Amino acid sequence: MFLKEYLASATLEKSGQILYLLFLLLIPFSIAGSYLFLVPAFLIFLFCRGWRSFDFFQPYFVCFLVFTLFSVASSFFAFKPALSFNDNRELLLFILLPLGSFFLRRQELRERSVKIILVSFALAAFAGIWQAVKWGVTIDNRIKGFTSHWLTYSGLLMLVFVYFGIVLLEKRRTANSLLLTTALIFCASAIFISLTRSVWVAIFCSLMFYLLICRKKFFLIFLLLTGVLLLIAPKNIQKRVISIVNPADPSNSDRLRIYYSGFKIIRDFPLLGVGSDNIPEIIKAKSALYKHPAADHVEMHLHNTYLQLFAERGIFAFCSWMLAMFFLLKKSWLLQKENIYFRALFFTLTAFLIQAFFEYNFGDSEMKFLLFYLIALTFSSQQGVYNEYQQKKIISDC
Repeated sequence: MFLKEYLASATLEKSGQILYLLFLLLIPFSIAGSYLFLVPAFLIFLFCRGWRSFDFFQPYFVCFLVFTLFSVASSFFAFKPALSFNDNRELLLFILLPLGSFFLRRQELRERSVKIILVSFALAAFAGIWQAVKWGVTIDNRIKGFTSHWLTYSGLLMLVFVYFGIVLLEKRRTANSLLLTTALIFCASAIFISLTRSVWVAIFCSLMFYLLICRKKFFLIFLLLTGVLLLIAPKNIQKRVISIVNPADPSNSDRLRIYYSGFKIIRDFPLLGVGSDNIPEIIKAKSALYKHPAADHVEMHLHNTYLQLFAERGIFAFCSWMLAMFFLLKKSWLLQKENIYFRALFFTLTAFLIQAFFEYNFGDSEMKFLLFYLIALTFSSQQGVYNEYQQKKIISDC
């Protein structure tokens, strides 16, 4: 009887693992498709009581829970509560952290998930390159692969490129070296022609910090190669790079105007904000108060994750989110010398947080899908090969 229950439970868990891997496969292709496999994987996670393999009292996760609590609280006092409650469904995505920890606790599953991520993003990057060949590299027709927006597309490629690029540099020769190298070449090429300045800046800074801290002898070579790359780059890419520091650039001016609105909202609603997804609504309704005099339109968000979270959810939610990121960085830094995956996570989080100064990257579901996967993958790698006794104990209780 026990054997039959064990086999049935093991089969159920294996089904959940397959669904989770399919969820990962579809991240750069279809958000709806990803949810299609995520929901049944989550139900299996619940049925198998997979939460028992996760430490909910880790400081970063406690901070995310507090962030969730204050985000929901802000919805009750939002400018338009219905909009805020609807948008806060995204808070459920934090379950990806314990769910990923459960399905990735064994070495073979982690390796399989990495291969799937590399293959799917290599294909997504190739799709973007094909779009550039077909449409040309222009600011008016930017590549976005299969995603709905070029910022999401290039942001996803950034996370994959930085994380697995550092893994490749640290491990050098692995069983997946060819796949890693191929995927990274495709991702780097797509990022280069994406014309997404925030991603360029984030990757440059995170890799510069990585080399200064971990590979000092390659730092000058990196700067030299970057300079050469800029010199041989097409004119439109060179112009795009120069525009990063040009205050007269129209998109830079637009950002300064929307930051003006964000600071005004924070001044008036410091405790609980105006509610998630309510910023454009309150700017439209009270344009005399919050719209910049020179602005000719209202943006959907503030193009800055820090301002966005503060203005939407208030100081308590904002500080909770910042503390969660601090604890993730701290844990990654403390373990980065003994575990290369924590080193990769540290500099990937650095890139993500740098990009957050220029985009609301935490607002994209796909970005959270991938970021939470990388966090779960890294923390699971700390466990090493999963203990067979513990494995049987969890499965037998499913």
